Amino acid sequence: MPASSATSPNHRPRRLLVGAGIVVTALVLLVALATRRQRCDGRNGASKFTQEPSRETVGPKPGRSRPPDGPLGDRPLPENSDTARDAALAFLPPSLPLAERSDRLDQALRQPTLPEGFAEALLSIARDRAAPDADWRDYCVQVLPDCHNRLPPDNPLRTEIVAVLRDILDESANAVAGTALLGLDRLGEADNALAAESAIAAVRLASNDAAHPSARVTALRVAASHGAVDALPAARVLAQVGETPLLRLAAIATLGDLGDASDRELLLSLSISSDKRSRSATASAVERLDHRLSSPPATP
Repeated sequence: MPASSATSPNHRPRRLLVGAGIVVTALVLLVALATRRQRCDGRNGASKFTQEPSRETVGPKPGRSRPPDGPLGDRPLPENSDTARDAALAFLPPSLPLAERSDRLDQALRQPTLPEGFAEALLSIARDRAAPDADWRDYCVQVLPDCHNRLPPDNPLRTEIVAVLRDILDESANAVAGTALLGLDRLGEADNALAAESAIAAVRLASNDAAHPSARVTALRVAASHGAVDALPAARVLAQVGETPLLRLAAIATLGDLGDASDRELLLSLSISSDKRSRSATASAVERLDHRLSSPPATP
């Protein structure tokens, strides 16, 4: 499917569309984004891995200097590490609880410079389809765009990160496919070609009946944010018989964002649901649909 078929010039800009459905969007993306952490800042480069110092530490230990920025203490690389990637993996051992690993990951991403070997370590985790901890792998996939954006433009790892996100999109039976789609869409904010690619991928994932329900939730909302009307056939079905409540809510919201006049009757039929969230989502979708249909077409 060509990129042009996935979008329509008759819809308002993405930011206005997303803003109109912000309440419903926040609800339906809760599962996919529950563990999303704040994005990292700073420039690229190499630094040692760090963690928070003990509360008993009054000053830097003898022979060590305090880190140049922030409250994080200094943590030397393991002496027996053969590569920077191994050092990064040693900093995030699977023996630690998920919450502690996530905290360490966030600490590293908050460093003034991206730790050496860190992107390679996250890529190795993301590639492991047999990873025993799916939640940890999902979180590592979430932060790949952060690593991409902090690498120099000519660093080949940037291309590798995009390739890995594309590969994970093929894992449609797993929720991580939706995470990869979000990552690709984030990178598309600065790359028109990737933006068009993420719109096409969103339609494909939303329309895949074998895909994981939470991945389809994400796909529907990404498709809506791009004005990808090719997602409407899937949304019309899923609004009625989606596997999970969140999937049905995402489909209802998508009909409000992308639907045409024929979808109004369907939405009204869903408004008599006994579920309060469904009634609220449907009312919001009808309001947005009516407003969009009564507004002059957007200028291309």
